[in-house]
Formats: sequence, structure tokens, C-alpha cells
Amino acid sequence: MKTKNLLTIILIITFLFSGSYIADAQNNANAINYQDLSRTVYWFPIQLNTYKEKNTGIEKYKAKKLGSAIQYGSVNKYDKVLWNGLSNGSRILIGPFDEYENAEQSSKFYNLKTAATDTTIKAGQTYYWYLVSISKAPRLKSWEFERMPAQVANGNKAFFLQTLEVSLSQKKLVIGPFTSQAEAEESKRLFRLEE
Repeated sequence: MKTKNLLTIILIITFLFSGSYIADAQNNANAINYQDLSRTVYWFPIQLNTYKEKNTGIEKYKAKKLGSAIQYGSVNKYDKVLWNGLSNGSRILIGPFDEYENAEQSSKFYNLKTAATDTTIKAGQTYYWYLVSISKAPRLKSWEFERMPAQVANGNKAFFLQTLEVSLSQKKLVIGPFTSQAEAEESKRLFRLEE
């Protein structure tokens, strides 16, 4: 009888604590109103160039961060700058990020020569990202996207860098990394014009 009562008490306590944890997680996720298109977000531009590997002749992408400044504005401004850069083939935006520090941290990953040894990038952090298939339109020189299923993935610094390098070698691009899954999902929705 005592064991049954003790088990019941443990279950009730577990339920109470898990309920408050779930409520806290929901409150944190709801702290950012992703429907507010006037909220301030941050991003940085990159350029993708195509090159042929010397040994194999296989075409690959090379990512180059454009400038060192983190850009910011409303979600509406981000959307306008994103699609303007894609339509004229000049740049691709990585973002939007909810905080300046997250955009700054992410921008360091796109310098593949130094990212692996950059000690200012948090190695133990869990990062989130998603994959897009992108290519230049032959006549218009704008960037075109091939529809593909892509879930938000996660991992540490080394795994993200490996994924980024592999994606570029397959003429695809990884967008991120973000420090939260909600932020990555929102970016994916905006980037793919998902509702």
C-alpha cells in the first residue's frame, strides 16, 4: 500500500513539474511573435560562385560572405532584400535571426578557411539549419529553387561545418546555423514562402 501511494505521489509531482516545464517552453517559444512583420531581425549576405574542381571537373559552389557588417530591419525589409538579391542573382541572405549576436556568430561559419579553428564559435552549442537546392537560371541569371523536402536538422559546430561543405560540393546550400529550432523553422518558412 505504501509503495502504491509513493508511486502515485511521484507521478503527481512528475506531472506537475513537466506541466510547468511545458508551459515555460511554450512561453519562451511564444516570447517572439513570428506574426509581427515589423519586428527587428538580423541577417548577412553571401555570394555563391560556381567552380570546377581541378581533379574531377565536377562543378561545386563556393560560398563567400559579402562584407563584415550584420544587416538589420523589419521582417518585411528582410523579405524584400532577400527576393531582390535572389532575382538579380547577386546575393543570398542568411537569416533572419532574432538577435544580432546570433547573426554575428552564424556569419563566422561561412568563412570555411577559418571556421573550424575559430575559437569564438561555440563548439558545444546545438545549432539548427535546413538545406535548399539552388541554381542559376540560364537566361535570367537569377537564383532558382528546386522544391525538395527538407527538415530542420541539428548538431554541433563540426557537424554543421561538415554539412555545409558537403552541401556546397553538391551545389546545394545550408541556411543557418540558428540557436533555436523555432528560429530555423521561421527562416525556412520565409525563405521558401511557406505559409
